[in-house]
Amino acid sequence: MQQEEDNLTPKYSFAKTERICSKKIIKNLIVQNNTLFVYPFKCYYSIENTDNQDNSNQIVVSISKKIFKKAVDRNLLKRRTKEAYRIHKYGIIDSEDQINHIQYKVLFVYIAKEILTYQQIEKSLVQILKMLSQKSTHKI
Repeated sequence: MQQEEDNLTPKYSFAKTERICSKKIIKNLIVQNNTLFVYPFKCYYSIENTDNQDNSNQIVVSISKKIFKKAVDRNLLKRRTKEAYRIHKYGIIDSEDQINHIQYKVLFVYIAKEILTYQQIEKSLVQILKMLSQKSTHKI
């Protein structure tokens, strides 16, 4: 009985398949120029219809090396952003999106000049995810 419940609950993980590793895909996101802005993020995105059964959304987080010289600071901000996404990613995945095989690809560019708290990052990321879910309903 425990296994049946586990299949119904969402998996709050951040798998390798949910990460964008390809420079080609990142370049395409920037070239398409579909953007959202919620401080401290500028967000490049694409919403695609896929034929794959596994239509997991993919993200990548970018932090400027010019602004944050230390890798420790960049990694901290990336960890905070990925954690906020991991917890709230089901905010943009609707059952309709899964039926229609809609896949989101998102590039989060951190543009603030200072290190913000996790709560501030989480609040901004939730707003972006809500905006993305509204974009997908208008697009279809």
